[in-house]
Amino acid sequence: MDESLHRVLKALAASYETTISDLNTFAVEVLVHRLGLRCTIASEVFNWQDFALHKKVNKWCWGSCCLNCVHSSDCTNGRYAGTYVSSDPEHCFMVADDKAPGVPAYIDDKYVEKPFPNQAG
Repeated sequence: MDESLHRVLKALAASYETTISDLNTFAVEVLVHRLGLRCTIASEVFNWQDFALHKKVNKWCWGSCCLNCVHSSDCTNGRYAGTYVSSDPEHCFMVADDKAPGVPAYIDDKYVEKPFPNQAG
């Protein structure tokens, strides 16, 4: 791994109060399962290895959003079926037409928790 990437990864892991190993495992898990969802080669490997897709693979927010989601623990434990809600909306970069902090405009309203917590209006 490139030294500068390692430094950033170490700082991010510390910022999210996790380890580099756990952050890497999570990132790889999301990547691998998303490959299995959309790639025929990965799907064949999954079938060959008798490896099931993760229950969150179809959630638009599964991945980097989990690191800053107010529902992360409950979602991981199967007690939350909704989608991403930022635990720190002031740290989300807003992009034109975002529905809420960190929620892109292309996400159907039925997949967005309302009212948006920590958001005026």
